[in-house]
Amino acid sequence: MKGRVIKTVLIIGVILVVGYFLSKYFESTNEENSVILEKYPIITSNRVIEEYMQLFNDESRANLKLKNTFERKAKYPVSNFEFNSKYIIQVYKLSSSFNYSLREIKENNSEDDGPSVKVWYDQNSQGLVTIMDKTGILDVPSSIYFSLHGDSSSIKIKNDSVADYFSQINSFSIKYKNKDVNQICADISMFHEKPVSFEILFIKKKANLYLLFMSPKGYSGVLRPEMLYNLSHTGRSL
Repeated sequence: MKGRVIKTVLIIGVILVVGYFLSKYFESTNEENSVILEKYPIITSNRVIEEYMQLFNDESRANLKLKNTFERKAKYPVSNFEFNSKYIIQVYKLSSSFNYSLREIKENNSEDDGPSVKVWYDQNSQGLVTIMDKTGILDVPSSIYFSLHGDSSSIKIKNDSVADYFSQINSFSIKYKNKDVNQICADISMFHEKPVSFEILFIKKKANLYLLFMSPKGYSGVLRPEMLYNLSHTGRSL
């Protein structure tokens, strides 16, 4: 009987100690999160960014509806659109001093496409996909390492100014150095049991580098390969 009491007391003690350290961990994490949010705030606006609109051809612009724009202190704004009320298009600007060919994008199937450890990310949840973009100051890319996992993944177009990828995607990640943290990523398998039709389009205009994503709003939507490319100023009209 005495042994059982001692064992019970020990178990309770361990639980209390673990609980204490967990509470301190979450307290520290919450404080760090508050500091990050204060230092790098995101403000949601309805601002239409003409520079982003010029990435699309005249016909497609007529069917684009702005959902919102995320104004960011340390990075370029992010704009989210609906197209024909069936699709989501997310527009990022990565650099204004990218003097490299998009032919040099290195496709490497990383085993870690999710968010990197001890890195904060801005989350952009639209439709079926949540894009995670590294929080903080803008890291200027001089090279791009691109990892894509999914069914029927393929490179549709790749030249100096355009790189277009399509996949029934499970996950992807973008790094600026081979052994660096993931700058931008998404792990669809974390939230959905089946892959999502997804197109990823890099566009270079002069020294400006843009990154566009397109996906259906829901599982009933059908996204065709090169659809986003055809909507862009570089592609054909649909």
